[in-house]
Amino acid sequence: MAVCPKCGTQVPNTSKFCTECGFPMNVPDPTPAPAPAPAPSYSAPVYTPSPAPEAPKPARSGRGKAILLISLAVLLLAGATVGVLFLTGVLGGNKDYDRAMDLYKSGNYAEAADLFEQVGDYKDSAEMANTCRYQQAVAAFNQENYTEAMRLFQGLGSYKDSADWVEKCEQRIDYDRAVTLYNQGDYEAAAEIFEALGDYKDSADRAEQCRKKLFNPVGTYHLVGIKIDGEDYSDYISMLGYESYEIVFNEDGTGRLSGDGSNVKFKWDGNIMDDGSDRIPFTCENDMITFETSGVEMTFARGAAPASSGSPTTASAPSGTYVGYYYGKVFSTVTFYADGSFTEKMEGESETWHGTWVIEGNQITSTYSDGSHDYYTWDPVNDTLDWKGEGEIIYKHP
Repeated sequence: MAVCPKCGTQVPNTSKFCTECGFPMNVPDPTPAPAPAPAPSYSAPVYTPSPAPEAPKPARSGRGKAILLISLAVLLLAGATVGVLFLTGVLGGNKDYDRAMDLYKSGNYAEAADLFEQVGDYKDSAEMANTCRYQQAVAAFNQENYTEAMRLFQGLGSYKDSADWVEKCEQRIDYDRAVTLYNQGDYEAAAEIFEALGDYKDSADRAEQCRKKLFNPVGTYHLVGIKIDGEDYSDYISMLGYESYEIVFNEDGTGRLSGDGSNVKFKWDGNIMDDGSDRIPFTCENDMITFETSGVEMTFARGAAPASSGSPTTASAPSGTYVGYYYGKVFSTVTFYADGSFTEKMEGESETWHGTWVIEGNQITSTYSDGSHDYYTWDPVNDTLDWKGEGEIIYKHP
């Protein structure tokens, strides 16, 4: 059975048309196929193809050579850059930076700062260098090395609060200088510095102490100058019979003016002498007492007494207050009174010692109320006392 190619119906092999749809079945092509060509009676020549022509090679131009050289240069530059980065620590770390960090963490700020500055702009080296210098300056301040601290803070410029620290250093340097001047008895210079410091620490109280010291008349003075109705008669003190005049100011606020057989007692407070009938103002400056009464101006010098010739000479005994210095620091303060008594106050102690004193030649013996003794060698030219004659503690007028 054949199958109709159009409808798929099975049709007998002998049917020329599909019994269902009438489509022709196995209709032969009416055009006969051409007869095959007869075989040639000769042998065809064998064809051997010639080889293909070789493609021309491009000529080497200068441009290609330049590109090659540029490529090599880029590779070399990249290699050099990597090498530099390794050498400077950008790649692979930086040993100096790491060592500087270790020094910083261990508190060696000066060495760490030096290393960070050497490292340059690697990472945060510049910032770390400033941090180290700052910590170094703070440490110097805490160690009371204020001059070095101020130098370091000044070098930091506007970093953090360095400017405020510079001011603190300046104040502390001035304060310490004023304290030294005070201990050396230069109360005027010390007072000026303390007053300039204002409310820094206890500067105001210190300034007041200096001013009180400047006006401390305690001691014995002898007449060295006299003016009567404005005319100077100082060269005639001995001729006028005034060479024996002396004035004594005691620490307890009492005093006396004696001379020419008279002995006037008074009380003093501040710069006023009060003898019960008159209140007389006086000045105390540079170991000199000056006052005026009834048209007579009199000037007394601490410890000085006129000789018979009328020229001033040193007193025959120490008088007034002396401050003892031991290697630049105050040791104690001693006041010798004309009545043969004395008081002494040790620096840093509140207790005041009392006793009596005598002098033989230039040797002074002080006897305390408990029976103990102290010894001084008096230098009448400079009016100073050498405690025990050893030269370690020298007493002089404040």
